Amino acid sequence: MSSPPRGLIWFCGKTQVKKTTHAVALAHEVKDATGDPILVIDSQGAWNFREWPRAQDRRGLYEAVYGRRQDCAMTPADENDVEAVYRTVRQLGRCTVLLDEASFWISKRKLPTDISRALRAWAHCGVLFLFTTQRIGDIHPTALAIDCEIRVYQTLTGPDSDRLWDDYRIKLEEVQRLPVGSYITIRNGEVQRGGDGCPRVTVEAA
Repeated sequence: MSSPPRGLIWFCGKTQVKKTTHAVALAHEVKDATGDPILVIDSQGAWNFREWPRAQDRRGLYEAVYGRRQDCAMTPADENDVEAVYRTVRQLGRCTVLLDEASFWISKRKLPTDISRALRAWAHCGVLFLFTTQRIGDIHPTALAIDCEIRVYQTLTGPDSDRLWDDYRIKLEEVQRLPVGSYITIRNGEVQRGGDGCPRVTVEAA
């Protein structure tokens, strides 16, 4: 990795297409480059994080990440938990934050204030924010306006087809034909198909 990514990266697609696997792999690549620990908000107890060191509450999470500088995952009790974590990360920085199944807390119409403030301050606090969600249509417009990369895996119909075509001129059929583990990259609003320096597989337009 020439220089570790910072900002926001969204991994969007239906279940079992490797989006969380890739998000975790990228987080570890950044950790190898920077030494920064990985803080995971495991929204619903995903199998990907069963073997991770876990905290039962925010205090335990902060002690692991900021005290011992170790990777740690936590399943939040509610939205207040999630917002408090982002508020602390904005203040202390120096980690990679992975929010798995972001649609539990973020939608096209809702972006809690403390999450929004943390995302806007990514450059100042030196944090990489990673998100997984099943639909690109879930991403709030404010998040799209920040230094943002979207990786679109096999996806579903509904709001995804509208955003893919209206905003990026990507046909739903193209992403539905993607092999498992492959994706199309949208970087700062521009569609990238192959040859873009992405560490994972992208696909050529059909």
